[in-house]
Parts: sequence; C-alpha cells; structure tokens
Amino acid sequence: MRNLLVLLLLFSSASFSSEGVFERWTAKGKECFFKFQIPPSVNWDGESELPISIKGINTAFKNWTNANLSSGEEAHVTNYNLASVFSEEATTNYWVYKVGYVVFNNGSPTQNFNRKVVIDLSGKVITPVCGL
Repeated sequence: MRNLLVLLLLFSSASFSSEGVFERWTAKGKECFFKFQIPPSVNWDGESELPISIKGINTAFKNWTNANLSSGEEAHVTNYNLASVFSEEATTNYWVYKVGYVVFNNGSPTQNFNRKVVIDLSGKVITPVCGL
C-alpha cells in the first residue's frame, strides 16, 4: 500500500511539473498556464511559407470546439496571433497560434465568456491548465 501511495505521488508531481510551460497568467485568482506535453513536431524557420494556413488553424479550432463545447454552446474567434514561444527547459523556440475566442450558450454570453487556446503548427490544440 505504501509503495502505491509513493507511486501515485511521483506520478502526480511529474504530470503537473512546470516542464514545457511557455505562458502563465492569473484568472479569477487562480494560476493558469499553457504547456507542451511534448515538443511540437512542426516548427517554422521564420522565413519560408508557414507550414499551416489560417484556414488550417481555423479547421483545427472548429474540430476542437465541436468535440469539447457543451450542447448549445458556440465559439466565435476574436483573434489569431502568430507567436514565438519558449519554455524554460527548451533549447529552441516554437511558433504557435494563440487563438482568442468568446463562447455563447443558446445566444447568451457564458459565465466564462472570454477564452483562449494555443494551436501549434501541426494543428494540435493546447488548452490552458488552471487552478492546480
């Protein structure tokens, strides 16, 4: 039993470590952050054509909202920001799109109205982690 408890403690501390964190902020008194679970598989050199278009980013966002929003909720993008981010442990920066959006439920603003996600250049959506 003791070994199981130690194993669970080790697992929880590893899964919530700051490794891969590239942005932090406070929302409603809770710390929030974005982090890479694994480094992105696609990056950009800053000179050639981007490996994913805004249309591709929008498709990834729409697919994610269809799978993750509650029934009756609709998301509307307010901004797409191409950004270079760098975690403390990384040896390189990564390019991502920060997507701001608002959520309505049956036409009315939700309590958590303004939201954001990050989409890497492979189209993977990274959601914020808050309040751990």
